[in-house]
Amino acid sequence: MRYIVYGAGAVGSILGGHLQRRGASVVLVGSVPHVRAVRRRGLSLRTANEDWRLRVPAFTRAAQLAPFRPDDVILLCAKTQQTARCLSQLRGAGAPRTLPVFCCQNSFVNEPLASLFFDRVYGVAVVVDGLFLHAGEVINASGRKYGHLEIGRFPAGLDPLARRVGQDLRAAGFSVRTTTDVMRTKRAKFIVNMANAVIGMTDQPGQVGPIVRQLRAEANRVLRASGLTCEPLGEFRRRANKACGALRLPAEAKQAGQIPDSTWQSLVRGTGNVETPFFNGLVVQLGQSLGIPTPANALIARLAETMARRRERPGRYPVSQLMKMLRPDGGRPR
Repeated sequence: MRYIVYGAGAVGSILGGHLQRRGASVVLVGSVPHVRAVRRRGLSLRTANEDWRLRVPAFTRAAQLAPFRPDDVILLCAKTQQTARCLSQLRGAGAPRTLPVFCCQNSFVNEPLASLFFDRVYGVAVVVDGLFLHAGEVINASGRKYGHLEIGRFPAGLDPLARRVGQDLRAAGFSVRTTTDVMRTKRAKFIVNMANAVIGMTDQPGQVGPIVRQLRAEANRVLRASGLTCEPLGEFRRRANKACGALRLPAEAKQAGQIPDSTWQSLVRGTGNVETPFFNGLVVQLGQSLGIPTPANALIARLAETMARRRERPGRYPVSQLMKMLRPDGGRPR
């Protein structure tokens, strides 16, 4: 079985690197700078305890993967804003509709979108803390495991392929749980990701709790009203923490103030876009369709997108300033 890691950033390079390290057949598809660096020097995969330099085949275009094989598996690891483009590229390169696609992504909109292009779609809830700040190098925060993954068919169910992929990822050092209701778990991870934009905007992860509680309360409210099932956040977190233990970055990364959060990294790298529309923005959209106000998520979504468009770095908004802006009076003097 050939694992095609499509969108090899932090999570994709970590999954693909550990799979290849344990003997699986892996190819990475990523950005031009990352692929050039991997081809030239190998993939640098660093954890809190060990470092590897891995020779992994790497490509920049779907066409370079052809001809596709009957036993290919796609691990789709791109940010949600890139999902439609990635799926179109794969189909345009000749990937058959029967090619299995595992959405190793945050938000819960990727699987329905993937099902428009491919018949065999799987959800993967991902708890993998990674840093991808330099081409050719990823840093994986690690504990007893390299991360926790939950896998199942979309929209529901389980099959032998999901179990086999789970076995391969366990052998590669991850905690893996297979489930017949993966989307319920992915929506719990979605609630976790309500914090991403605030961490990136403030660069103060230890102080964002009061804001994040507002965002999550609005998200839970609209999910309940929409009839979408969501595992309680506490249950999901306890299971992942028990499986992995405390995830630790290498000492030098921690000392440099680097944060294994995807939105923070997008702002640091100046990509011009963030995943926030598919986290906080999705809460706003659901709220509008249901007639439920979501003012906290609306503000955070707007500010985060503006920061990304202007290529502003993390820390633009101190927590104290955001809390004033989130007051009903908008922080205006009384």
